[in-house]
Order: sequence, then structure tokens, then C-alpha cells
Amino acid sequence: MAIENDLPPLATICDAYGLTDPSDRDAVERMHSTFRDHHARFVTSIARDMLRDLRQEVAANPQTKVLFLGRDGYSLSIAVRTLDPEFFRDHCKDGVLSRAVAEAAVQDLEQNGGKSFPQVSGFRENTASVSPEDVAGSYQQLTRYLRGQVGVDVGVPGSRVILVDSCLKGTVQELLSATYPETEFEGRYMFYDGIDSDPHPGTKLGYVLHRDEGVGGGLFELPDDPQLTFGYLGAIRTIENSLQGPLGSPKALDDNGPVQRRLVDEQDRTYGINPILAEPVYLKPQVREACKVAALRSVHDAAADVRDGAPLDTAAVQREFTQDVRAWLTHAPDQKPELKALLDNFVHRDDHRLVRQVDKALHGSGLSPEQQTQIWQSFEVASTLPEKQSVLGTAQAMRQQAKGSGAGGTAAANQAAKTERTEQKGFQIG
Repeated sequence: MAIENDLPPLATICDAYGLTDPSDRDAVERMHSTFRDHHARFVTSIARDMLRDLRQEVAANPQTKVLFLGRDGYSLSIAVRTLDPEFFRDHCKDGVLSRAVAEAAVQDLEQNGGKSFPQVSGFRENTASVSPEDVAGSYQQLTRYLRGQVGVDVGVPGSRVILVDSCLKGTVQELLSATYPETEFEGRYMFYDGIDSDPHPGTKLGYVLHRDEGVGGGLFELPDDPQLTFGYLGAIRTIENSLQGPLGSPKALDDNGPVQRRLVDEQDRTYGINPILAEPVYLKPQVREACKVAALRSVHDAAADVRDGAPLDTAAVQREFTQDVRAWLTHAPDQKPELKALLDNFVHRDDHRLVRQVDKALHGSGLSPEQQTQIWQSFEVASTLPEKQSVLGTAQAMRQQAKGSGAGGTAAANQAAKTERTEQKGFQIG
């Protein structure tokens, strides 16, 4: 389903994914309700303040276009569109643009256009993420996509574009500024943590976090100051892992637009979540993807409430959500059960890469379900990454021991029993 259209009611979302089991539908409804009470109100509080400023920007320069960057900007797009449909229709656009796609265009200009961009060296951490075969022609592909499908006149003298995203330091903004110097780019972000080498200081504004000279790439430890919470990568994931919709991040563009994989097509048994924390129903690809669409629907619902006159105290909502996120990150005893369940099921902790390695060690290992559960329990109890790495080592050693004791038949049976992914229905977002 195109994001330009209203997101459908929950029943329609469940029907689209072929969810007929009442327990599956109830799982989606529970997540929608929790998203609506927490994430959606937080996003709506930001979007309302953004909308106020965007109206002023457009009034001062009617040629300004507002471009919401999917995937992480989806929720803000939905909230703004719901709060003021006419403003969105007249002045706003949706586009799906990742750092990898923007980086590929810069590399194309360097390799095939004879250009260099030393001014954005501090924003090039994704250089290696671009496949060499995706570089040639990517500048032209990006230009056609933005001017054609999206409807933003990049590279035209006098053009002005305001980018809206979750963000941290504004990488996409700076890569686009380098690629299209004729266009004035500004950014309005949930979170902004800038760097002192930014070639366009003063063009970026963060609404929950704003630091002109931060660390840029995000903090690796939760700061003591609650106001800096969303400078921490683990806190940002509570938004970006939840509200990015049902499709993966595009690595490239083709003639049809962004190349994205669906969640149901991802061969990932754990999704980076310790399985003892996840409810089995949310490991079903169809249910999981339906929840991602329902999360966006919850933003529409919360924004519609505010549009229709429901009170929303921005400071109070943002303070409460920040406190709740910190409680989950620190395993505090006073977590809200429904929000803890949502975050446990859908949000990566810092150990998510190790989770996948443990899963790889256990899958087809011949270890009993009880042994595997014990390993996952030990992994969860481990409080530091070195301790978790030790649990991984134990899992790998137990796998080798089981293999050496003639458990190969069991391992083969486990491999043969791997769940097959069938073709699924669903919604196309973006």
C-alpha cells in the first residue's frame, strides 16, 4: 500500500496478511494499542512542533518543498499528514532514501564525474556499505527518482528542500548537499547530534535532542543526563526498530525506485531478539510485519486525536516516554509491562549481533531444547558484552561436543525442519 494513502484499519491490515487465527489478530491489536499509548504520542508531539515551524518556513519561501525520508521518517510523515492534510498535499513529499543510496551517488560523481567532496569526509562512514556494481549510474538514477517519482526538483538553481527524518548528524542531508549544490537543503529531525566539521552549520534542528557539536555517530553508553538519552544508539533503536514500516533499508535504486526486501523474506529466526524474551507469535513473519504496519497506523490514530482536539502536553509526553525508554534500557524493576513486551519483541539491544551468532551456534547443533533454553537464559543474565561473548563461546563449544558425539542425525533433522517461508500478502509502504 502506498504511504500516500491513509493506512487502513487494523482488521484490514490483519486480513491483508492472511491472519485468521484469533490469537494472531489479537497479537497485532495488542501491539497497536501499546504503540498508540507510547510511541505514537511521542511522535505526534514532535510532529506538531515540526508542523508549526514548517508552516513558517513555507510562508517565508513558498518554493520550499518538505521531503520526509523513509524509512525512519515514515511516522513523522503520517503524523504531519494527519494533523494538516492540506499543508501536506500542497508542500510535502515522501521519498525512501538511505545513507547507502546517497553515498552511492557521491561515489558515482567521484569515480565517473571527476569530482571530489572533501567537505563531507566526516559523513562518509557508509562508503564500504555500497556495492561497487551499484555505483555507476547511481547519480542519474537518484536524480530521476527524486525529480520524477518523488517530485522534488533537486539540482535546480534556487530550489530549497527541507528534509525530515529521525537522524543523528544529518548524513543524508550533507551527501545530498554535495551531490546537488544548486539546492539549499535544511533538516528537521527528531534527534540531532552534530559534528564540528559540519560544512553547513545552523541548517539542522533537532526537536528532542539538539547538539551542534556532539559525537555525530551516537553514544555507545546511556548517559546519566536524561536530556541526552536519545544521543545513545540503544535509545534511538526504540524508535527506528519500531516505526520503520515493513520493508528493509534500500541499498540501491532501480527503474522502479528503491530496492527493498520485505520482512517476511528475511531469513532471520531471531530478528536479533533473544528468543526467551520474545513471544512466539511475534516471531511469525506475517504477524511481525503486520505489527510494523499497525505501528504506523497507531501514529495516524494518535495524530487524529490531537487534530480533533485531544490535549497533548508535549513536554510531559516526551519526558514520560524518555523515562520509560531509560527504564527498559537499564532493566529497571518499574517498567510498564505492556511497553516492556513491545520493546522486548521488536527492539534490538546492544547485543543483537551476538544474539544472531548464538542462534547460529545453536541451530542444527543437536542440543536439546532444554540445553538451548539454558544457554539463552545465561545470555540474558550476562550483564556485559564480554560476559555475553563468553556465553557464545560456551554455545559454540557445546555444539562441537554434540557434533563429535554423533549428534549429526539430530542436526540434520533440525535443518530439515527449518520453517519454509511461503509467499505472503501485505502492504507496500512507500
